Amino acid sequence: MRAVKGKNLLFALAGLCVGFLIGFALANSLGVRPRPVPDQPVGPATRDAGLLSREEIERAVARADAEPDNVELQRSLGRALHLYSVETNSPEALAAAIRLLRRAHDIGADQTDDLLALANALFDSGRLYDRAQLAEARSLYQRVLARKPNDAELIARVGWTFYFERPPKIAEAERAFRSALEAAPTQESALQGMIVALIAAEDFERAQKYLTELERANRLNPALPDLRALWEVRRNRSAERRATASLDSANDTRTR
Repeated sequence: MRAVKGKNLLFALAGLCVGFLIGFALANSLGVRPRPVPDQPVGPATRDAGLLSREEIERAVARADAEPDNVELQRSLGRALHLYSVETNSPEALAAAIRLLRRAHDIGADQTDDLLALANALFDSGRLYDRAQLAEARSLYQRVLARKPNDAELIARVGWTFYFERPPKIAEAERAFRSALEAAPTQESALQGMIVALIAAEDFERAQKYLTELERANRLNPALPDLRALWEVRRNRSAERRATASLDSANDTRTR
């Protein structure tokens, strides 16, 4: 692939991202996006993504920096770079995406989709690299919720920002997921959130109830196998810990 320059690189990035959109949309609807598994077979989209060098991306960002008042350029390149970072697991591309999307917001990009684009990029960065950015993502989601107060998916995203804090804010996350389910009882991201929050709180009986609800909502939900496995592992570990504690207590009683 010949070096792509200036405006053409923006279109190359945007075109490259079209192939990612289905998987991105699915993961985005869950409020989380998994990082690529190391050493997994490289598919066509990943090979194509590798054709864009760091230098080519830097040239596109430099053009955006040279036109800081061009809101459409900041917006379009920022979104394309975010999608690119998701596919290639590139922290540099994600950081550049946030910088451009934040600049777009600062110079007037304040539509709902602009706020969501910046919030989603901050969420990914917060989940993967800098937890402090989760609070900023949450603030932006809440601004959108002021415009769309009954949007269950957005309410669930707020819950995920709490869940990925370190340490996780389980009570706050659970409240948000419950609120999302009150608005839409089959919202899958919220159901998933309730499951992991309740597992973290070792409330395995209620977590199992929501596993059943998720399967009823969509038996093909791709997270179901991992959630079932997580539930079983954590439940068994909790049972073993309680059994060990009970045995230790009994031994202490006998030695007194």
